[in-house]
Formats: sequence, structure tokens, C-alpha cells
Amino acid sequence: MLILVRRGDELVTPPWLDEGGGVVVPTDFAPSRKVARTMLRCALPLPRAITANGGIDRIIAELESRNAFAAWEKDAMLGGELILDLDEQGRSRLTDFALTYDQFSGLRVERVDRRPG
Repeated sequence: MLILVRRGDELVTPPWLDEGGGVVVPTDFAPSRKVARTMLRCALPLPRAITANGGIDRIIAELESRNAFAAWEKDAMLGGELILDLDEQGRSRLTDFALTYDQFSGLRVERVDRRPG
């Protein structure tokens, strides 16, 4: 899974990267090799907490529906990669989970109770 940051309608490489951070990533065509390499530096495994108990199919389906870019599928470097889009505070929702990322502590996962309060 690759981490990108959503700024309005755009995706950018994480701004905290020393080199290549904050670069707008095109979605209607494959990014340049330089940008694609920067994106690949932002790879994280899918957290076990969200894939356990058969949840992996739901997670993959949501990631694919949220961030499917046909032009990237044909790209040798990015084809098949899943994209997790974070807001500018490093947060995202994914199925029943709230995810928070920061460059010092990494990705944190918390189950969100969907039952009415």
C-alpha cells in the first residue's frame, strides 16, 4: 500500500519527505519515473489489525474503489499498487477503522464503532 496525501481534488506525495515531498501526482496519466519512485518510497504493508478475520477483501475493495487510476495500472512501477489517501493531518477512514500516520510513530489503527450511540 502506498501513502499519498489528498489536498482537495489532488493527490500529492507526503510533504514530510526530504526529497520529492509535496509533489502533485497526476491521476489521468502515469507519473514520471522520479515521482513514481518517490511514491514507492512511501510503501507500507497493510496492517494486520485491519486484514485479520477475512477483512482483507473488504479493505482491498475499498482502496481500489477510492483510488483506482487506469493510467497507473499500465505502469510497470505502479500497476497493482493500492493507494491509501490521507488528509493533510495524516488521517483516513478505511472500512471500520480510523488510521493515523505520522512520520515518527508510523501508521496507527483504531477500530471505529459503527453502532449508533
